[in-house]
Order: sequence, then C-alpha cells, then structure tokens
Amino acid sequence: MYEKNKKKENIWCFFCTFAESQTKSMKVALFFENKFHEGRNLTNIEKANPGMAGTPYMFFLIGQLLAKRDNGIDVTMMLTHSMNFSNGVRIELVRNLAEAYEHCCRENTDYLIIKHADSNYNIIRKLGSKGKTRLIIWCHNFVNFKGLSFYANNPLVGRLITVSREQADCYRDHLAFQKTDYIYNCVENQLFDVSADSIIPSGQRQHIVTYIGAVIPGKGFHILAKAWPAVLKEVPDAQLYVIGNGQLYGDKFEMGTWNLAEKKYEDAANLCLDKKTSLAMVLFAVLNKVNDTRENAERSLQ
Repeated sequence: MYEKNKKKENIWCFFCTFAESQTKSMKVALFFENKFHEGRNLTNIEKANPGMAGTPYMFFLIGQLLAKRDNGIDVTMMLTHSMNFSNGVRIELVRNLAEAYEHCCRENTDYLIIKHADSNYNIIRKLGSKGKTRLIIWCHNFVNFKGLSFYANNPLVGRLITVSREQADCYRDHLAFQKTDYIYNCVENQLFDVSADSIIPSGQRQHIVTYIGAVIPGKGFHILAKAWPAVLKEVPDAQLYVIGNGQLYGDKFEMGTWNLAEKKYEDAANLCLDKKTSLAMVLFAVLNKVNDTRENAERSLQ
C-alpha cells in the first residue's frame, strides 16, 4: 500500500510527471506573502521545519526541492520580502500577487502556485481572463461554497490542489471538483522507523494526547484546554503534549506571560483551565499533575 501511494505523497511529483510529458521545460512560480518571515534563514529547511506554520513551510520547502532537481521544471520563488535560501533557488521580489502574476505573464511562466485565501478573490478577478499563466490554488484549508464557485468559473484557475483525498471528496458535489486533485504534503519518511517491530500495541501505550500546530484561536486550542480537566477526571494519568506556539505564522505579535501565544489568547485559554491548572502546565505536558500549583508550574519553566 505504501509503495502504491508513495508517488502521491510528494507534491513535486505532480509537476515532475507533467513536465516529463512536455517537449520543453515547464516554467513554474510559487508566490507567497512572507512579511512575517522576512529575513529567515532557510538554507537548512530540508532537515527540519525552522519554526513556522505548515503552509509557508511547504511552500518554501517544495520551492527549494523543485529548484534543486533536474526534472525539466524551471522554478522561481516569488516573495514579498527577502529570505535566505540555498544556492540555486531563484528569488523574485514582488509587492503583491497582482505584480507576481504580471511578472509571470511577461516571463511566459506556465503555472503560478498560490495558497487559497478569501482575500485573493478580488485580486484574481481583476487579473482578467487573457493571461497566459494558469493559477494553481494550493488549498491547505477548506474552501467554502463561495470560493469553490469562484474557482470553478474563473478561466485562469487551472487546478485546485488539496492536501488529502478526504478534503477533495468534500467538493465532489460541486462543479469545482472537475478542477480538483489531491497531493499529500511531503514528509521525509527516512526520519521515521515504521517497521512493525517499532509499533507499540495500543493496549501498552501511555495515555498521551499530542496537539501539533499553532496556538491560536483558529486552531481551537482553547477548546482542548477547556475539555482537558474533564479528561483528567476520567483518565488521571493522561498527558497532553503541545508542539507549537503562537508565532508559527509570524513573530510580529505581542506574546503573553508564558511567551507561547498571543497575550489575549493566553489569557483566554488560561480561563478555560481548572483553577489549579496553569496554561504553562498545559503547554509543558504536566496536566496529569492536576493538583500542582501555578508556582510549581512556573518553576518548571526555569
């Protein structure tokens, strides 16, 4: 099963397969508004996520991997602010999506890849319908009915790429499904030992819940925080691990006391917790010690 789906698990395979069928090199550009990541050093991005959200990480990683491969694809990263990539990655600084598209048309770029965002609808609409460059919308989040209708009827939009088959199937009853495909986000599987001997039987595992993602309202961490005391009543040895913080989408926010989430959100999440449980304890996976005090939680951070 793994071998069968292995090709699907790499976003660049979509472009590689297409390019191999062409008689000339295919020109592809990836546009990303990166003001929250200005100046970041991405020279080692292939080794690990340098501390950012999944969407920008995938855009920057895939851009670099495509640029390094001899696969008939001519790649340009189009950014609004400067960043440090490995040698060989072509960077073009633009002010916005409209300028990026104009540049692609002048350079006869075949495809411009952008992330799905409601704020892009008016921009794409103003681009008209005569541009040579087709848009590929990378949908890391779900698209509502209005967005699907817009993409389905816009001639510039050539493809909607979702990150799972389940996400793509949600659009099956909409006309936009004819433009929809799915490609799983890539992962370096050599970093993980997935042999049968390494899998711990479910009955022998510790009661650990892991939250991975940005600690922001949109990800719903406060809902988990509110429910956790009830979980502990039923499963006293349960542990909660949180991987992430409030700066994954940028570092231009005022952080809270624990320097882990935006101040207002830290305060709100803190109110969701049991009176004897601090937000620090949530984020540092010691909620199983429900009778511990805030002072001890604070001490654990030092």
